[in-house]
Amino acid sequence: GSLGSNALVEPGTTIEKLSTCLALIEIVDSCNLSCPTCFADSPMGAGKTLDYSPLADVKKRIQKVIDQKGSIEILQLSGGEPTLHPEFCELLAWTQNHSEIDYTLINTNGVRIARDPDFTEKLGKTFQYGKAQLYLQFDGPQAPGQRELRGADLRDLRIQALRRCKEIELPVTLAMTVTPSNLSFLWDAICFGLEYPHVRGISFQPQFFSGRNPISGLEEARLNTADIILNAVDQSGGKLKFEDFTPLPCG
Repeated sequence: GSLGSNALVEPGTTIEKLSTCLALIEIVDSCNLSCPTCFADSPMGAGKTLDYSPLADVKKRIQKVIDQKGSIEILQLSGGEPTLHPEFCELLAWTQNHSEIDYTLINTNGVRIARDPDFTEKLGKTFQYGKAQLYLQFDGPQAPGQRELRGADLRDLRIQALRRCKEIELPVTLAMTVTPSNLSFLWDAICFGLEYPHVRGISFQPQFFSGRNPISGLEEARLNTADIILNAVDQSGGKLKFEDFTPLPCG
């Protein structure tokens, strides 16, 4: 970050700005799913009921972060469901061509990419390899835990979205919300990702108890990073070691 407003600076001193490691910008409040579990508590909405920020406003918000904090290493476009934005590809083109934005992550449930071939084709023509990646909601290849998180079993839809991304050569990171119900399937999720060359990684995210959440007994259900590492190593049959894990240089 930059110096606070109360910092004392000698006249004529140059203040060096530090880059923003990760900036998350919500561009759409609505979603095309109504998951029982949603930390953003996003309302269902599409078409005329879609609640989104105009393109000009989104650009201003992003530019304000850059003006105040310096360049952005990773920009996450989120929501709601960001791909519902009527000018999504125009925004993606702008972020990729911005000299102060290194990389763009698209946080998505994959529904539109799986079911809207026209949108996916346009996305494929817009994205620049090495400048953008999909951050795909993925709750594991197993049945347990799917419905309590999403209200439906969306595994086939996720596979369809992955196939579409392969067709347009769009890299993907799988983002798995981890609960007690799917905690025992971490290694299965890793093996699933390894089957797809364009899947570059998997992010295990312990469930965040905010927004919509039907689970009772939160203290018993709450997981942390240590739970993820312990279970991933234990399930791997010796293929993972504790020494394989290291903190990210930027939190």
